[in-house]
Amino acid sequence: SYEGVQEIRNYGAGSFLIPSLNHTVNYQNIHLPIPFGEVWGNIYSVYCISQETTPEMLDFRMDERNVNFGSHCLIIKDPNIFIQAMTDKFKFLNYKFHLDFVQYFDKNSFNGKLSVFDKPNEFNYQKEFRFYVERIGIEPLKFHLHNLKSYCDVYTTEQIMSIELTKPKSGE
Repeated sequence: SYEGVQEIRNYGAGSFLIPSLNHTVNYQNIHLPIPFGEVWGNIYSVYCISQETTPEMLDFRMDERNVNFGSHCLIIKDPNIFIQAMTDKFKFLNYKFHLDFVQYFDKNSFNGKLSVFDKPNEFNYQKEFRFYVERIGIEPLKFHLHNLKSYCDVYTTEQIMSIELTKPKSGE
């Protein structure tokens, strides 16, 4: 519900007058998400295990809610090659694009402008890295990347959910 929100305004306790009713309304807080209106372009998001998304790498375990995204996933073993392939393709297709980690925020205390790279804290488990392509339209953008097999593998979600990162034993 916060995709496409350009700004959030949170106001503490107060009151306001409805002149036509000559009535004062008291409130505890007001939370106003302000939408962009129409948002054009495409977003491609990937789950990302990195120092940015998982500062304590040895405490990593994938959140169970991620199984809702599908039965299989693509593990990108060399993200630098993948990112370069994506950016080369966007440039070849002459698209204006941006890429970055999603930043998560507390929607009940945040005040300010947002971008397509901002999401409420309750989605932090998704640990997203996003590509955003600016273009007129919202239909899917389809293209082919060559040589994915050389730096990617397909696994079932069940296989991935069992991954835990642990500290190597002394001498390993």
